[in-house]
Amino acid sequence: MSIQMGLARVATLLERLGNPHAALRVVHVAGTNGKGSVCSYVASVLHAAGFRTGCFTSPHLLEPRDSVRIGGVPVAADVFTSAEARVATTNAEHGIGATPFEQLVAVAFSVFHEHSVDYAVIEVGLGGLGDATNVLPPPLVAVVTSIGLDHVEFLGSTVASIAQHKAGIIKPGSVAVLGPQSEPEARRVLVEQAQRTGCPYTEVRPATRASASPTAQAARVSFAGDALDLPQMLPGDFQLENMATAVAALDALVTHHGVPIGRSALVAGFASVRWPGRLEWLSPAQMAAGCSVPRDASQAPLRVLLDGAHNPMAALVLRDYVNGQRPCSVHWIVGFTRGKDVKTILGSLLQTGDTVSAVPFSQPPGMPWIQCEPPARIRDVAAQPGSAVEAAAVVCHDSFGSAWRAVEAQPDPGLVVICGSLYLVADVYRHFGLSL
Repeated sequence: MSIQMGLARVATLLERLGNPHAALRVVHVAGTNGKGSVCSYVASVLHAAGFRTGCFTSPHLLEPRDSVRIGGVPVAADVFTSAEARVATTNAEHGIGATPFEQLVAVAFSVFHEHSVDYAVIEVGLGGLGDATNVLPPPLVAVVTSIGLDHVEFLGSTVASIAQHKAGIIKPGSVAVLGPQSEPEARRVLVEQAQRTGCPYTEVRPATRASASPTAQAARVSFAGDALDLPQMLPGDFQLENMATAVAALDALVTHHGVPIGRSALVAGFASVRWPGRLEWLSPAQMAAGCSVPRDASQAPLRVLLDGAHNPMAALVLRDYVNGQRPCSVHWIVGFTRGKDVKTILGSLLQTGDTVSAVPFSQPPGMPWIQCEPPARIRDVAAQPGSAVEAAAVVCHDSFGSAWRAVEAQPDPGLVVICGSLYLVADVYRHFGLSL
């Protein structure tokens, strides 16, 4: 099964379900990178402000239920399975032919309607214009984060064509928040769409660093016309863009829609935000259950960084962060979805002296169109002529668990970075028994 875009099927499905999405008050978020972080920030602040807040993001991490959250936690299993069964039955009885993702979107909208959420923060699945989430009426705020090349087989091979898809969530009656764009063509397309639809729009500038210490960081943003320092809980300088974009979306809710959000709610919301698998450091305690033998005093402590970087733009962000943490060399455990630009991603990440473990990932439930890149191909790309690493430094494994056992057997593996796919992140969470 391949990805099928378009709104006809999901619109029919939702109509048969009573149009549960029609009255939702939505912040809709598209973009190539950063949209998940922005969703988490916005939802966390709305929750801290006292609103019942739904949040839909994709792909899921451990199971489809993870994608549908209220108050920052996945909805109860019985709530999800009841909605899932009702959607599947409706789809089958009426011969609608909705895809698994379209059905998941219908589940999320149904759950949010049934639980009377005050606001719903909705992440686009792919693109924007033809994405199933774009069946929504004009959102209160349409947010577009940074745009780069990804999913070119569906969205086109130029930044401009990709931006046109992302811009599709900007509709008459919405307020548009345009995150910082490194590509002038992306900015041009987004601004033209906002002007064409008559939407007030804000072009966001990154937050500035308010403080930096070994234990805490803060970012300075503008909210309601005044400067405000917010705790930065998600690491990486690129989060300065995401934080500012989220604050601009919240400011738009206040300014254009009269939503009562105070400064204290912003501070509390940003302080409590969490976004698993994005520049996430794993502690020894977190990894203990997945280690075959405890490390003794003669062995160096493991330093493990987990990140879902899966496209060239995200790889550049990860590279910059890792280069600030490097000892001498890095051991990379990498797995990719088939069709990703493995050559460009590895070309950004790998340096002389690095070593690589190439792994597959488990088939994600409910997503039969997703296939992992064979480790042998990753090895061939990583070790091709001109690469920073030698062929002998790249080893194929049949699972993340196998690669991890090889790493933990080393007295000092140095910095270990696991990346390439959120589906690999899910395998890591399962291996170590981590919860969301």
